[in-house]
Amino acid sequence: MLVQLGVFNIRRRSLLFGFVVTALVLAAVFAFAVDREYFYERGPSVELRWGRGPGAVGRGMGLDGRSLGPECIEGQGTKAYIADTFNQRVFEVDLLSGEVRAFEGVAPGLLAVAESSLFLAGEESLWQIDLSSGATVARPLPGWDLGLPEEVAAALGPVVSATTLGLSVTSGGVLIHQQALFDSLLLDRVVLMTEDGGARLIAGFAAGPTVPTTGYGTVPQRADSWLLTPSALYALKEGEDPFTLNLRTFDPETGELRDSFDLRLERPQRRARLVGWRGRGRVVLEIIYYDGSGSVLEIQDKIAVREWPLEDSPIDTYHRSSVDDAGNLHFYTPNLEGLKLEVYFLVRKWRLNFLSLNTMF
Repeated sequence: MLVQLGVFNIRRRSLLFGFVVTALVLAAVFAFAVDREYFYERGPSVELRWGRGPGAVGRGMGLDGRSLGPECIEGQGTKAYIADTFNQRVFEVDLLSGEVRAFEGVAPGLLAVAESSLFLAGEESLWQIDLSSGATVARPLPGWDLGLPEEVAAALGPVVSATTLGLSVTSGGVLIHQQALFDSLLLDRVVLMTEDGGARLIAGFAAGPTVPTTGYGTVPQRADSWLLTPSALYALKEGEDPFTLNLRTFDPETGELRDSFDLRLERPQRRARLVGWRGRGRVVLEIIYYDGSGSVLEIQDKIAVREWPLEDSPIDTYHRSSVDDAGNLHFYTPNLEGLKLEVYFLVRKWRLNFLSLNTMF
């Protein structure tokens, strides 16, 4: 009998202890909240002078009298890569040491950095530069008849102009977004140039007065704006009314639809476009509203997590800044003497909230 009472008391104490522990855990869950905060910390900077000599960046004059500098600049960590358009070369600039390395004899265009290689898309070729050895390889871009229906291909004719609008390196190859204008036809396409030397049409859209509006490829749909990233292909399209935008996400190598959702705005928009990617599924949109104002909107997990007025945004949507894979901001400021390169590192910290007390760690 005494043994049974002892066992009962032990079980009762165990149950009581369990209840106390559970209560404490629940109290901690409801009393504490852990949030992740993001802010930018100023990093190193380098300034290059205008000119044609070693370490100098070329510039020209536009038809409207504006000064024109490099066509494209991309940052990765503490390094910046400059397509020195007017000197037909590419620079790698180390912002920590100030060292400038030049790759000569390439046709500068859009840039994309991936591990130990630098990719450039010119008018007719895709260039790959091995950053360790400096070796350069050029591949011709696929013809405009790639994946086109016969009735549309018959209307191609000579190319009036061709533009590369986007470039990104995925695990399966290089994604390229291009537009071409022909005498009576406009083509808009996204192509994957695979590592084995082939090419695959992911998305295509054709329109013109002599052919019916045609979508072709794996994604035969028109998009108002495309965003190419290493992990996903994003397409933005206006919704049924000016308060709605539709954002779709595709696999960058197969074109398979991953997700689609409508973003509801508080004000009617006149124009919207995808302008940036900040990793982990976060995309950045530039929106111009009917009242003339504009904003930069960051979307993550189908939710608008941040919005800045266009003039106060840390992301310059007119290509004077870029965001690398780690979320760091790279700024490029032209002045009378030259081009200033800066990096701001993204810092992530956890904030522990207990009632009104906050602790950073």
